[in-house]
Amino acid sequence: MLFLTSLSPDPKAYEAQNIATKTILTLEGSRLISFNHPSEVSQIKRMYPNVEIHSTQMTAENLYKKPYVRISTFLNWVRANQDIDVFALINSDIIVDNDASKWKTVEGIVRGGTHVIAQRYDFNDYGNIRNAKKQVWGIDMFVLHRRHLKFLNDDIYAMGQPYWDYWLPFSLFSNGVRVMKIFNTKLIYHKAHAQRWTNSTWHMLARHFSKSVEKKKWRSPKHDDYSFAMSVYNDILYNSEEVEFENKYPDTHILFRKILRGFKNPIIFDLGAHMCQDARTLAFIEGSKVYAFEPDTRTVPEKLPPNVVVERLAIGAENKQVEMYMSLLHGSVPWTQSSSIKKPTGHKKKFPGVKFSKEKKNVQLIKLDTYCKEKGIKHIDFIHADIQGAEMDFLIGAKKILDDTKYLYIEYSDQQLYEGQPNLTQIMNTLPGWSIVEDLKTDVLLRNDRWFA
Repeated sequence: MLFLTSLSPDPKAYEAQNIATKTILTLEGSRLISFNHPSEVSQIKRMYPNVEIHSTQMTAENLYKKPYVRISTFLNWVRANQDIDVFALINSDIIVDNDASKWKTVEGIVRGGTHVIAQRYDFNDYGNIRNAKKQVWGIDMFVLHRRHLKFLNDDIYAMGQPYWDYWLPFSLFSNGVRVMKIFNTKLIYHKAHAQRWTNSTWHMLARHFSKSVEKKKWRSPKHDDYSFAMSVYNDILYNSEEVEFENKYPDTHILFRKILRGFKNPIIFDLGAHMCQDARTLAFIEGSKVYAFEPDTRTVPEKLPPNVVVERLAIGAENKQVEMYMSLLHGSVPWTQSSSIKKPTGHKKKFPGVKFSKEKKNVQLIKLDTYCKEKGIKHIDFIHADIQGAEMDFLIGAKKILDDTKYLYIEYSDQQLYEGQPNLTQIMNTLPGWSIVEDLKTDVLLRNDRWFA
């Protein structure tokens, strides 16, 4: 596959970019080209002698004060090279998985006319890359077919600057192109670093994109820049389906479908549904009914499959009103996925870039046993629990229905990120008669052995 990027000549970026380029160049059949301004070319060649360099004057220095290469420059180069059908735009410090079968799968999908996007998984040190965590808002690779080029004509976006990662897939699906995403399989990785673009640039590009969306009547943009960004992200989620791979590192959604295969009309609970990424995927299982619990009203997209029931409730050990700690930003990017009814303690130390609101929000707490009794639900086939440290409260309030539950996928942490957050040993001690099916390190899939004796 052909990968197009723009390497930075900054020596501080060398380690990350050097490792990233090597992972691409070791892929079978890969080719990597970096686009750079003539003033950077000689230095880039010395730093990265194995990378092809394409010199271009077509940068956006007038907008961003540095010669960042315009996205349109990459696209116009492909337009001029008629022998290129499939290509990937990728940020320069992205490490790629070395499983050639995955890349062949992606290339095959794109050759059929589909656009594929991939979300990165962030890590803090190279020795811990397998435990990398999904960077929810970051889309860092775009695999395109030349037939997509006719829909991509804006000239303001540049690699190394924000918002082109939303503009590109949004522009394609708004013009009827099928989009697929790789958000739940670890395909691309990234060493976390400080934000390199300015807040003023982000807001400028958000407003530019908002105006273009309104002009083309794709949707009615919201007034607030952050709300608009979140709504665009939701649209990308809703208008794309997950790519599924067969590999030895199980994508969680493949794992879920595997265990639920053969279940007739499975009843599924998604606790801490956030944007309903998991709920939406689980809703595609034939005959399923999904109950998605998310008390944070800033989240959950408006468009969901009809077999998804959204409940604005938090799950816990009691039935009462409680205060929720609301996460606001990760750096300057909107960040809602760390909110919890539990006080963030170790979380602030491990993730200092995540900022919480000084004001807490009142939400309704309910025991799962109470909810199931009120709704007449006698059993549950699968529970997906991602509730930010409140796992033990959930288990205490669900003792009865857990006896009649087949599978549980639950988060745990050996480092207490929230007050009272349990580790795996504490969870297993609370669930006698349950066994581990798959330990994914910070998440574990459990089986109620009573149902399988």
